[in-house]
Amino acid sequence: MRDVDPLAADPGDISVALALPPGLGVMPGGVKLALSAARDGHGAVSGDWTLEASRDPQERWVFRVAASDRAELRAVQAQAQQWEETDPDGTTGSLTLALAGCRTVPVAELQGARASAFLRLAPGEAARPIFRNAPIEGLLSAEDLTALPVCP
Repeated sequence: MRDVDPLAADPGDISVALALPPGLGVMPGGVKLALSAARDGHGAVSGDWTLEASRDPQERWVFRVAASDRAELRAVQAQAQQWEETDPDGTTGSLTLALAGCRTVPVAELQGARASAFLRLAPGEAARPIFRNAPIEGLLSAEDLTALPVCP
């Protein structure tokens, strides 16, 4: 994922796909994307957006930046990109994806389950794995797994 450039991606093309095991879901409005950048002596810029959910033909969850949020994300990207080009050593940034999961089965039934997540930044581009076929126990602590709410 080192060659991923979230500053150059068109917000309308950014998508995240999740392949979740039966019994594991996503809370409504439960996926958020955050982008932040800071430049020494020039302050910081940031934003976070709730992604819109849909399903793809493989029954994966797919999340995209809402059309109403794309201009704001583009503005954060543009400022961060300008700083990066002007002062690469003095500019830092991060792209974060947060997921609020839920379950439809007892926690014990999720033991041994696996999940995958993929990021796509351009149409026609192969989806880049964030994690692939990872055990749920490696993604969530025992406490987090037990604390998962029941899906509405």
